[in-house]
Amino acid sequence: MREITTAELIIESMPFSDNLIAWVAKNPDFAEALKVIYPTNFLTLQAISITYPPSKTNDQVLGVFAYDRKLKKFKQDFIVNVANRHEEFILYTALPGKNPKYTKYVQHINGFFSKYGNNGHYANTHHPSYEQLPAEIQERADLVLDLAKRLDSTGLRQLTQEELRTLYLKIKEAKIDGTVRYRHK
Repeated sequence: MREITTAELIIESMPFSDNLIAWVAKNPDFAEALKVIYPTNFLTLQAISITYPPSKTNDQVLGVFAYDRKLKKFKQDFIVNVANRHEEFILYTALPGKNPKYTKYVQHINGFFSKYGNNGHYANTHHPSYEQLPAEIQERADLVLDLAKRLDSTGLRQLTQEELRTLYLKIKEAKIDGTVRYRHK
């Protein structure tokens, strides 16, 4: 049996469509650029926002929320579902380091604002304050802030392969039996 990674577990637990999860699995550069797979630095709020920019593209924009443990602030990166077809996705984020590696499917956050931020759309959304978070997400933010206070600087303990596999299978099962519900497939 193949090993399950912490990143796979986190991605599977996100409110992503099956198509997006498959896309992430097929595009390692995309997966590696997702902040939420690095729990030592970022805690996921397990929430996304879905918007449709006022443009001619028909693109769907998924806002992915995380809490930056070091900077003690919320962050939102954006995944664009190109033409809302669930076949091609672009992640807009700010990668760390002096020479970050951006690709066709991982682009700098400023590119997002250039393309979709006309007339102030998405202004101040990359680093939202608690008050700027959607009301439905603030409850999750409260839980993450509490968790961040309880964690030491090393973060979450490393899970064993058995624990990872058990959690992964429980998440998959909950999605199949409808215990976990998402708005789109």
